[in-house]
Amino acid sequence: MSHKERPTFYRQELNKTIWEVPERYQSLSPVGSGAYGSVCSSYDVKSGQKMAVKKLSRPFQSIIHAKRTYRELRLLKHMKHENVIGLLDVFTPATSLEEFNDVYLVTHLMGADLNNIVKCQKLTDDHVQFLIYQILRGLKVCLSCLAVCPGCPVCLSCLSVLCFSIAAAGKGSVGMQCSYLLFCFAVYPFSRHHPQSKLHHIYISYLNQDACMGWRVGILLNTFLILPSVPLSFHLLPPSLLPPSISLFSLPSPSLPPSLSPQDLKPSNLAVNEDCELKILDFGLARHTDDEMTGYVATRWYRAPEIMLNWMHYNMTVDIWSVGCIMAELLTGRTLFPGTDHINQLQQIMRLTGTPPACLISQMPSHEARNYINSLPQMLKRNFADVFVGANPQAVDLLEKMLVLDTDKRITASEALAHPYFSQYHDPDDEPESEPYDQSFESRELEIEEWKRLTYEEVCSFEPLPFDGDEMES
Repeated sequence: MSHKERPTFYRQELNKTIWEVPERYQSLSPVGSGAYGSVCSSYDVKSGQKMAVKKLSRPFQSIIHAKRTYRELRLLKHMKHENVIGLLDVFTPATSLEEFNDVYLVTHLMGADLNNIVKCQKLTDDHVQFLIYQILRGLKVCLSCLAVCPGCPVCLSCLSVLCFSIAAAGKGSVGMQCSYLLFCFAVYPFSRHHPQSKLHHIYISYLNQDACMGWRVGILLNTFLILPSVPLSFHLLPPSLLPPSISLFSLPSPSLPPSLSPQDLKPSNLAVNEDCELKILDFGLARHTDDEMTGYVATRWYRAPEIMLNWMHYNMTVDIWSVGCIMAELLTGRTLFPGTDHINQLQQIMRLTGTPPACLISQMPSHEARNYINSLPQMLKRNFADVFVGANPQAVDLLEKMLVLDTDKRITASEALAHPYFSQYHDPDDEPESEPYDQSFESRELEIEEWKRLTYEEVCSFEPLPFDGDEMES
């Protein structure tokens, strides 16, 4: 904070927690709390508007907490879009790095979430159009945050893996029993520009996965789970020296990098104000530990089947499936696939989409998954018009393009925005992508104090955008 004038702070106890905030934020009132922090509404004297102030919980308790804090701050600072929650202010009462222990984030104070709205009222087709359009518009900007090397125009996702080596073999269970191969990729994405930019990533794949030599890095990021906690020395083991099979239990589902995809799109993570303006509240900011990634329940109702069942063959359309589930719920007032477990979820999905064709089943890397799908009775795809009776035919057509099992045939966010259903809103010039987001820090293994220092620098360097009162009004 040495680079800008330090405000005057005051202290207040709320729900047995001490809040220390600048005087501009008055009338603090608790509105919610969770594992990663508490949120208060506040009246901002400077802007004359209500804000949401979030105090992070134990931001530097462990390396995982410290890295998550840095990640959340970086992502919120980067996201500048009307349909994605962004950062209006960040502060700490600390006057030096040595005193730095608390982080406060200030964002828009939104109204009800979409889950509450669906429960309380029947939405018109015009409402559904506008809400889904905004979700897709925000999703497009989230998905455009691809990692690039600072100062280098080459996109990471277009480059090839140069070498990889096997690390260990084993079995695990995620939804259904699967065999896994743990191996390490050595990726040199920017060796021409930065000779020291060698990156090591550890991934999980099925034992019968084809060799990945020459695959684009983007495909790997979309297909395999990065496990930075596995010792990098594993990559020194040649195949002939592989240890006996290792039991790998409770493996998390594979995940897109946290900045690339919301991955948790559901009505409760979508906030709407009185003018029907929507923001995506949560896009995977703090979901990097195993228990967090596997501990969802209601989220499963909106998750794409290729992620939920570890089919592994998936791409950036994973969130489009979620949007389709949300859109169906807005149209009918009912959850589309309220599965009681993974298997029941799959059965409910296939009652609508039909069982996958043989060509799609053959692409599933898991032998167990293929056997299970083949054991199911053949189900034909239902006529969506019979399922969504009375819905706008264009809405039904869009749903049919979203709720497709084959990820290569599922509509993308950009394509969905151009669908005739959104003809009154679609404007290519007003549906921007994000500036490239450098997430190279994700591969760094630092101590708590170093993550703390990086976070402190981000807090001190924050420059709020000029206040726009019209955007804030609800």
